[in-house]
Amino acid sequence: MAGYELTEQQKNMCGAACIEMILKNKGIGNYSQEKIFEKLDVVLEEEEINEFFSEQGILLKAEFYPANRIGMAGFYSVPFSTAVRSFFSDHRQDDIIANLWIPEFKREHYAFVDKVYSMSAELRDPDARRKNISVQFDALAIMMSSKYDGKERGFILISQA
Repeated sequence: MAGYELTEQQKNMCGAACIEMILKNKGIGNYSQEKIFEKLDVVLEEEEINEFFSEQGILLKAEFYPANRIGMAGFYSVPFSTAVRSFFSDHRQDDIIANLWIPEFKREHYAFVDKVYSMSAELRDPDARRKNISVQFDALAIMMSSKYDGKERGFILISQA
């Protein structure tokens, strides 16, 4: 998960830039964010990412994990910070893209989870204005909540197929 070279996004291509960053750092092909964007557009959807991987012969798969369901077990839940720490620990061999709302820009955004600490994560942001963001898990929960525009956000896990 850690140490990937940052790929700076073109306008509105943060999700495609995150996918490009993962592919480039894994040594898989030579895919530009523009080519990825042609297929995936602005919003990353699990099905479309998997279709792109399949069409390109890339042996990876994507899975979407909504933030409000991480840590849910039957009718009981644990605090988001505890659940997300366990989620990151369980998937430390995989690549994780965070889908967030950035309040100061009033828009949805994608960033690559680079490093995980006990109560926070460092995100590699493809937006050149920020590059690295350190965010507490509780703040991450708010940035992924549907309170801003009603949309459920979460993590996109990229793993071996």
